[in-house]
Amino acid sequence: MTNHSNTTSGAARLPNEPLAGTPLALTLREQLAQRSALLVIDMQNDFTSDTGLLAQRGRDPMLARGIIDQVNALVEGARKADKLIVWVETAHSFQDALPNYLSVHLRDLPQEQWTTDQLLVSEGSKGAGWHPDMTPRRPNEPLVTKNMYSAFRGTRLSQILDAHGVRTLVLAGCNTNVCIHSTATDAFFDGYYPVLCEDACATSNAALHDAFINTHKHFYGLTATRQEIEANWR
Repeated sequence: MTNHSNTTSGAARLPNEPLAGTPLALTLREQLAQRSALLVIDMQNDFTSDTGLLAQRGRDPMLARGIIDQVNALVEGARKADKLIVWVETAHSFQDALPNYLSVHLRDLPQEQWTTDQLLVSEGSKGAGWHPDMTPRRPNEPLVTKNMYSAFRGTRLSQILDAHGVRTLVLAGCNTNVCIHSTATDAFFDGYYPVLCEDACATSNAALHDAFINTHKHFYGLTATRQEIEANWR
């Protein structure tokens, strides 16, 4: 990994006003040395199970289900390193979702299927439950429920992160090209360092996963493997 540190100050710093002297966290080690949190996103039955709605509609959940062991290991690594873990889930309802958002989810269904049981991760449904192979959330680990793609939209996530002084977010879960990407970009726009755990994220299309991992690397932040992240947490 390239060493960007300034030999005189010990860290790379911005040269110009109005943020002159502000240290930049350029490397994975520097970003994870700050207060960091793990976001575990949407490892729910409709996205990961063979009986979930995505599978019923012809999408293969194998790749999303295949990262469960990696996500669980990352959770255990974060617990050992005493990192904040925030569990993020989606819950849709016709009462709370915006019309433009619903139009995306319903446009490929005949109108007679615009029903609660055909709404992806419908609030209170089995499809909205976490996959049974996922490590259970502990009571002291916050749960954030969203009804949009981004975990920041209409939730208390920012409040939780600010209360803990978090500056770097490690993101894991599904789907890489939708909720992971949206959450990472909103984090970036709000001044956080978003790090994607590339072998603990997935979507139903491997090419899409790779494309969004590369987009993130070039424009939004760093990606790293679970082992690289855990090594820097220690």
